[in-house]
Amino acid sequence: MEYTDLIKAGIVKNEKGECYAPYNNQQSITHSIGVKSERGLYRVWISNLQKMIRRGKLNEAITSMIECVESGDIFKSNVVNRLAKVIVSEDIGLAYPTLPLYCSKIIKKYDESKLTNEDLLKLVNILVKSKKSRLIDNLYLLCEKGLTYSFDESFKLFKESVKDKNVIKAVSYLNHCIDKSIGIKKTINLNGIKKRQQIYEVWEYILNKSGILYRVNYALLELYVSQEKNSGKKLNMIQATLNIMFKLEIDFESCLDLCDEEFKGEWKKDLEVWPWSISYDKHSIFNAYKLGRGDKFFFEHGAYLENKSDNEWLISMEEKFTP
Repeated sequence: MEYTDLIKAGIVKNEKGECYAPYNNQQSITHSIGVKSERGLYRVWISNLQKMIRRGKLNEAITSMIECVESGDIFKSNVVNRLAKVIVSEDIGLAYPTLPLYCSKIIKKYDESKLTNEDLLKLVNILVKSKKSRLIDNLYLLCEKGLTYSFDESFKLFKESVKDKNVIKAVSYLNHCIDKSIGIKKTINLNGIKKRQQIYEVWEYILNKSGILYRVNYALLELYVSQEKNSGKKLNMIQATLNIMFKLEIDFESCLDLCDEEFKGEWKKDLEVWPWSISYDKHSIFNAYKLGRGDKFFFEHGAYLENKSDNEWLISMEEKFTP
């Protein structure tokens, strides 16, 4: 691993990847400080975690996760969010469509302070070994932004698009519904979940259309509710929408249930510094600009997946909807 670009950009100070601002006991998720071990920046390790999951590299993913979690509780929360709420839809999605059921259990255990290190190790193992697809994220990137309809108009058009199986239109109107619902103080009680955003009318529609997929979509609703201030929630809702649009095409039956596999991982705090291949994939924060990286580089390298889904329908969808 060559660190020349990183050193020149001022992101790290030497070839070990050590940063200029080591951990100083101030817990913040701004991603601007180092991990507790002082082996580099938190933002690099959390990004490395996701990229190593995409590439199917178990040891490297576990190393990255431990570096992040050991930095403190607020960082652990950020890791759980990335693993169980974002990656589940962003990098895996319909390649393992029942995974949200497991991830919702992980979130509940964390909320109840019952989540163990072994739970996290197993979750990383599942995500690494799972078949993968970026269709959900691709659709969000491709959907039409800046629509000017009211919420009710968008909701009506969304339902029509779902019926017609017009994917881009459905995702576009759905995204607009989410944006327009913010700040609307209309209370809705959805299966015991009392919320004050109009978007839960759309969720009610999705659940009513779910049929045998109700439990899966309700798990996606739980993931959505748990990250209301995170834009990643949109991906959970897009996934639920595709579930009702393509019930017959999505392979819910034959996917390998990795969640039932036994996994015993080892939580090692004293790891050697591991070279961050992800450092060359930075794309969404200030350091990306320091490195001169952009969207093209990200989709060629940062978003690259190993162990992609072999479902023919899903493959054809990804070929059709790739930015």
